[in-house]
Amino acid sequence: MAARLQESPVVPRPEVPPVCLVYRRAQEGQPRMTALIAAMKRVMEQEAAVGPPTAD
Repeated sequence: MAARLQESPVVPRPEVPPVCLVYRRAQEGQPRMTALIAAMKRVMEQEAAVGPPTAD
């Protein structure tokens, strides 16, 4: 299932809303949870590097 997940660039970029991830401690090391946390961190890092979207 994870192999079918792809990231697609969107122009203009929509504003990223606040996000909260709640999970059980037992799920922390599971591959799907690790991948989800890593993906969320990448998006947050990209957003911080690029800055907020601008209105055209």
